[in-house]
Amino acid sequence: MIQTDDLYRQPAMLWPMLVDLMRRTVRRKPACGTTRDMSRLPSFPNRTSRLIMLIVVGMCAGCASAPERPQYTQEAATMATVVGMPGDIRMWADAPKEVFLSEARQLVSAARRRGQSLALLALSGGADDGAYGAGFLNGWAQAGTRPEFTVVSGISTGALIAPYAFLGTAYDDKLKRMFTEIERQDIFVVRALSGLFGASFADNTPLKKMVEEQVTPELLSAIAAEHAKGRRLLLATTNLDAQRMVVWDMGRIAEVGTPRALEVFRKVLIASASIPGLFPPVLFEAQANGERFSELHVDGGATMQVFTLPPAIFTHPKSGTVPRGSKIYMVINNKLAPEFDVVRVSAIPVAGRSFSTLIKSSAQQTVLQTYDFTRKNDVGFFLTFIGSDFDFDRGDMFDQAYLNALYDYGLRRGSSGKGWHEEPPFGN
Repeated sequence: MIQTDDLYRQPAMLWPMLVDLMRRTVRRKPACGTTRDMSRLPSFPNRTSRLIMLIVVGMCAGCASAPERPQYTQEAATMATVVGMPGDIRMWADAPKEVFLSEARQLVSAARRRGQSLALLALSGGADDGAYGAGFLNGWAQAGTRPEFTVVSGISTGALIAPYAFLGTAYDDKLKRMFTEIERQDIFVVRALSGLFGASFADNTPLKKMVEEQVTPELLSAIAAEHAKGRRLLLATTNLDAQRMVVWDMGRIAEVGTPRALEVFRKVLIASASIPGLFPPVLFEAQANGERFSELHVDGGATMQVFTLPPAIFTHPKSGTVPRGSKIYMVINNKLAPEFDVVRVSAIPVAGRSFSTLIKSSAQQTVLQTYDFTRKNDVGFFLTFIGSDFDFDRGDMFDQAYLNALYDYGLRRGSSGKGWHEEPPFGN
């Protein structure tokens, strides 16, 4: 059963989209054995305001039994490695700063050997709003100013963009097609009533198929070659058992070069984009101290909307991990600035608006932390996000007209160079 406490502890979850789909497409059981037509529920103009309905769904889901998982300890979780893979393919995002210092020095040295300064690109979550990031990156390339990034990180929809952004402009056409030629059925299929009693509301088999088609052995070989040059591709998932973010070194996985590595690479992509409740969680077979068990991973956005630097680096800004003259680019696939709206005084609109604010505040906090770090270390700060001037009436999730309009908007902003902010639009 979904507990209200859990929703407050994980404000970055993209529950509102799930609620929107439920209202549009299914009939639910408000109590075991009683049917009610969802289409007759009151209409709420802001889809985020429907979030509170999930509490009711959680009560219904409590009527069904979930499959048992083997138990394992917190100590085992801390030491765990993925079965069939080396132990250095991932790390905890909240690890001590010493864990990151050696790797940071290697990145800086490799960049200097290439005659480059350190350039970090962080791509946020945002579901279908990822069309903005795809368009912006391609417009940036058209302007001829997009650099080769030392590090590319991605969360959720940003994780799907990240491999192409990492490999460079030769993959821009594939990036465009991924966000302009798809529809909802290319990503997931609604389970209808059965979704309320299973691991997720939707079946993301179409997304898995798309990832399998796009993530080929050839793609991994290209990523491994860039990894060997000292560049890094990092994707994030949330380990729900541990309530911690995991950062995966995708270039290291690609470097392994085995069929198992290809499987794990694809699973990480799926897990990072597995919106909790909407898509099924992803199980990773792990081992520690001779014991095997499964870890439950979901969207990295459940812990952080965008990953620029590890928390330990934020708390030790003078650690020397990012040298002077480096640049950090943040692409937020969402509207970041506060949006005024007079909220109706009713339980569901108030709760939905509150959760929407929490999600936005999570992204804003990381932006402010990153900006503060760059000021203290003489590092360039560049931020882009969906502006208030983009006002296109969205239909269903992954509505193709909306995706193309948002992609074109991002393309214009990227090519003009006017989409960058060198300080946050708030908190100053």
